[in-house]
Amino acid sequence: MSLPPLATVDELSARLPVGVDLGDNARAAAALEDASTLVRDEAGATWVDDLGVLTVVPDVVRMIVLEVAGRALNRSFVYGAEGEGATEVGGLYLKSDEKRRLNAAVGTNTRPALWTLPTTRSDVTEVAWQDVGYGSSPYLGSVPWVPS
Repeated sequence: MSLPPLATVDELSARLPVGVDLGDNARAAAALEDASTLVRDEAGATWVDDLGVLTVVPDVVRMIVLEVAGRALNRSFVYGAEGEGATEVGGLYLKSDEKRRLNAAVGTNTRPALWTLPTTRSDVTEVAWQDVGYGSSPYLGSVPWVPS
């Protein structure tokens, strides 16, 4: 059973760059269906009832679907789907911030399995040679930033 898209062609059309005309609503509808499938897969939710009718879709989810579909359509408009030298640019994807917002919207764990931990102090903004006194050589150390 094919699920309905999580956003409409009219909503997508309103968000495309000025001067971009969808022209072919079938392409826009297909992009929305694909983006909705991608978002549903990431979120683990369908937002449909037992009859396959769309229920209330959170605004952030609808916004992400529109971003993904718009990005895919915009790339095909920029590179051209046909004509001399045109390159087919395919593949819808979720950016990391879209995944984070989507996971937060559905209440899933948003902490990645692997992450980086900053090891610098925020009050240190520059490095300078410091004289340690007592006749020893200066060393390269951190100097706290002091507003002038």
